[in-house]
Amino acid sequence: MRVSRPWLTAVLLAISACTPNAGNTSMPTITVEPVVTTRPDAPPGVDLDLFRQGLIRPEQSAVNDLIGRAPFYELNLALGQDLTSITGTEEVRYTNQEDVSLDEVVFRLFPNIADGQSIVTNLTVDGVPVIPAVELEDSVMRVPLEAALPPGQRVTIKMDLAVIVPTEEGGNYGTFRMGDDILAAATFYPVLAVYDDEGWNVEIPSPSGDVVYSDVGFYMVTITAPDDLPIVTSGQLVAKEAPGPDGVGQRTFVAGPVRDFYLAASRRFNMVQAKVGDTTINSYSPPEFVAQNRDVLRLAETSLELFNDLYGPYPYVELDIVSTATRALGVEYPGVIALNMGHFDPAAGFDRPTVVSTVVHEVAHQWFYGTVGNDQLDEPWLDESLAQYATWTYWRITQGPGADEGFLHHLESLWQRVEYADIPIGMPVASYEGREYSAIVYGRGPLFVYELAAVMGQENFDVFLSDYARAFKYGIATTEDFERLAEADCGCDLSGRFAEAVYPR
Repeated sequence: MRVSRPWLTAVLLAISACTPNAGNTSMPTITVEPVVTTRPDAPPGVDLDLFRQGLIRPEQSAVNDLIGRAPFYELNLALGQDLTSITGTEEVRYTNQEDVSLDEVVFRLFPNIADGQSIVTNLTVDGVPVIPAVELEDSVMRVPLEAALPPGQRVTIKMDLAVIVPTEEGGNYGTFRMGDDILAAATFYPVLAVYDDEGWNVEIPSPSGDVVYSDVGFYMVTITAPDDLPIVTSGQLVAKEAPGPDGVGQRTFVAGPVRDFYLAASRRFNMVQAKVGDTTINSYSPPEFVAQNRDVLRLAETSLELFNDLYGPYPYVELDIVSTATRALGVEYPGVIALNMGHFDPAAGFDRPTVVSTVVHEVAHQWFYGTVGNDQLDEPWLDESLAQYATWTYWRITQGPGADEGFLHHLESLWQRVEYADIPIGMPVASYEGREYSAIVYGRGPLFVYELAAVMGQENFDVFLSDYARAFKYGIATTEDFERLAEADCGCDLSGRFAEAVYPR
């Protein structure tokens, strides 16, 4: 699905008309998709105000823009006592937003390639039982449709699910596992694949990168669990039932529009809190690390304030940070940042620049990956390199003159790991070997963006990046989109620079 913003054409035309042209008399052609002028009805019985309340006031119109077109997930889940299992039901209302009829709907079952297990039973489409086809190491579930689904039409897909959570590695960077008494459940449920110019875009993710390539959707998730168990999710808590005699109760969370839904839970969680504008930031860590947790919270607070000014306001009223057993320094999710426990534990020996840069980088991902989506498997530079560039911007603006030079040296040292190899930054994760992924996407990539800002002029580039974040909000951008909009903003030809450093060759 490609989400069209009703004002996207106006934004791009205004950019083309108002930006001074540096020598060119003709502006690049910007191709935008037709605006969807009709909105299908919302799911029956759903209070849309619950979703609006999860957005800051200027963003609340996104609910009306997208509800009924974006997929709607309803999950009813029960957490196992030891947090190594999740059972329940999932219902997905899927509307065909493509320009062709579809004869199947495709889901990803990520636990099956993350040392866990995802078992789907009692699958139905509009109440009729169907048998899915499963492939790619059981990580892809193709749901057949009795009749082809025309553009604009909807089906309701229901299933029972049982998920086994691993206690060891947990796939890419240990993002899906029960470790250190903390459940970190990334993409634990069947999530819709993206239909794009490749059809249903599915593959086995490389172990080096992120796994999610997803359209935005709406989530209503009810969780049955012990009442004294702290639970952190994308979105916000909207209802909580009193527990029964066994101490178990139900909590309901809503999130949307978001790219996926994240869940963490642990009795070790202790929360500290701050507020930036209309957004509350909650940071969770074991209570023995409260001082470090407050430091992480302050970094997130400063980052959110800065990026609100640079890239447009963070859309949600809540941002959560959780300490987990992930092997990555940090991993981004919609409305949630999962950090390696070492950022909170002084014994881990993380130096100050690492702590600062990781927190800032993950906050930046709330724009570049979160609201502005991209194919993280095939074009990872669009979120990772931009988040790294935003981190450099943080050092430049908040830490005083010269503070950004240390981060630039860090980026150069990453690229140096492969001896400054002339490897394009815009390749798929799987195309990089060994150290190349981190060296090129996290090192050379942000250095290219830094050089692009110098070519366009820092002030003009800041305006462009804000335009980019606004134009593709809740949609999916490509490298070509990024280049076209940059050229429209600067009135210049950047094709040579992109051909030299970005595009695979």
